[in-house]
Amino acid sequence: WLKARARGYAKFARSPLRARAAATAAGHAMTVDLFALRVTGRHATARAAAAVCSICVGVAIAAVSLFTQTHEVGMVTLIAMVVAVGPTVDELTPMCPLVGTMSLGATYTCWNCVLLTYTAADYALVGRPPLLLPYLVVNSWAILMGFNVMRLTDDTFYKRAAAWTGYPLLGFHGFNAAFHTAPAVGVTLWFFAEPAGRCLLPARGVPILSTVAFHLLWLLRTERSFYLNKTYFECPNWQWIVAWSTTLIAHVVMAREVTGWCSGGP
Repeated sequence: WLKARARGYAKFARSPLRARAAATAAGHAMTVDLFALRVTGRHATARAAAAVCSICVGVAIAAVSLFTQTHEVGMVTLIAMVVAVGPTVDELTPMCPLVGTMSLGATYTCWNCVLLTYTAADYALVGRPPLLLPYLVVNSWAILMGFNVMRLTDDTFYKRAAAWTGYPLLGFHGFNAAFHTAPAVGVTLWFFAEPAGRCLLPARGVPILSTVAFHLLWLLRTERSFYLNKTYFECPNWQWIVAWSTTLIAHVVMAREVTGWCSGGP
């Protein structure tokens, strides 16, 4: 089994299509990053204008790639766009009262929801296979478990989280259910409905456990520390260790389960 899996990875790496996808995504990400340089100082208008330009360029690049390249290349470009401009959204969130006071674009939950929304819309409106679905199942459960395990170790966690979002406690519970619980349950039910093409990428050698690499990429792009006090709110270091340990376990366990389900075919 290990030899067969290794051959699958090697085949994926040697494929000209995958090489082109990686090169295209890297080039797009670097291009968007040039526009994503934030204007420093107190010029809020200039910062907002730079953020809008950055986001528009990122969306335009992703759209062109999604409509002109193969489906696999388009997905890689979409991920690169989310990585490049996601945190830049937070330059604009203070202008939207509905967002509250949280750093929306820099959160891993937001990144996951963007990819989930596009995958669902692409499948429902265009009819293309949901290539990211197995990875979204793993990601969504890792987010749900990693976040809510904090409540088991701290009775005040939800109250402090509500204060960070700017919502009352009841509103925060609604937010938690809508963006943490619902995606995990929803993508799992969708996966077990066996939509056509749900396991194409794992069958072509992309390991489902690569969600760990994506999570670490988010970490490098935003906080650059396992203690997420800047992106979220102040917590003792041991709580962040508990959260990350739970998240990693969720990635590994769910990836193993989803891989098993995908082994029967795409």
